[in-house]
Amino acid sequence: MLYTYIDARHDYTGVTEDMYLYWDKLKCGGIFAGHDFLDANEVPGQDWSVDHKGVRRTDGKAVKSAVIEFASKKKRSLFITTSVFSASWYFRK
Repeated sequence: MLYTYIDARHDYTGVTEDMYLYWDKLKCGGIFAGHDFLDANEVPGQDWSVDHKGVRRTDGKAVKSAVIEFASKKKRSLFITTSVFSASWYFRK
């Protein structure tokens, strides 16, 4: 794959699982990206603190924290877009 765009589950566990699942499928130099660069405590009207098994995180982590931690582990420079609604994120493999 030349690019991957992650915008499904928004809980921390879901985003982390998706990133690890698709990272190895992405070719070197490809774009790894996604939407909704926010954590659970930054999202009005939605609860991103609960994963698909019903487990609730109490630390407020969701998309933003998962992406920052993954990019750091992979030693990648993370870029954030600006948006009226919600920012997207991306980095290269």
